[in-house]
Amino acid sequence: MIWASEATFVVAAYDEGGPLPDNIVEAWLVSPGPEVEVDCEEIEEAIQSTLRGHSYSLDDTWSVFSWGASGAGIAILVGVGSGTAVLLIDRLLKVFSTKVRKQEPDVSREARDGEQATELAKFFLARARRVPLDSISVDRLDQRVDDFEVRLSVPNGDRFVVEVDPTGDVHHLRRE
Repeated sequence: MIWASEATFVVAAYDEGGPLPDNIVEAWLVSPGPEVEVDCEEIEEAIQSTLRGHSYSLDDTWSVFSWGASGAGIAILVGVGSGTAVLLIDRLLKVFSTKVRKQEPDVSREARDGEQATELAKFFLARARRVPLDSISVDRLDQRVDDFEVRLSVPNGDRFVVEVDPTGDVHHLRRE
């Protein structure tokens, strides 16, 4: 087990073209917040067990920094076909929620208003599609009862809907 000052888990569903940024159809971002305890090997074993028999990609990035402040971060990206994602997304999200221990609730990721929800949505899409943040256009923002729905466009014309969870824990992106 290690303590990470930052942890991010992404499940990305791709079309038949495979795990390339332009082929993303849908994605889920789980960001449990700062100061979490993570057992990377245990998480990866649980992911592999969940996805046994399905095609997938698994990429983890571990970073340590000591520049003014010190800390460590982990990012795990799981890529699957869109059909597999539909079947197994609940099980994959459960892996992340049960294998990571939070130290304190994270208030910095909360979307308290439409502006914060829009910024979180743009950040998530920029990361998923690997495009510059300023190249993403906001088409529409709707505040719903339980979340925010942000409609975005990227330069090639693809349009996306991002559902932003106001608590900041799980966000969902889908291509229109």
